[in-house]
Amino acid sequence: MTILTGTAKWQVTLRKAILKHLGIHSGEKIAVDMQPDSRSRSKPPERPAGFRTSLIS
Repeated sequence: MTILTGTAKWQVTLRKAILKHLGIHSGEKIAVDMQPDSRSRSKPPERPAGFRTSLIS
């Protein structure tokens, strides 16, 4: 489990390991689903067919 810290501006920085696990790249958005029991679920954005995650194939 990773512990994150919120700032005075209500912001949280996600660590590189979390972003890598989710497949998030710089500038992409993250979908967060708020659950009724104070939990949340996150997932990477929907990507178009044929989207390449690397410039090197």
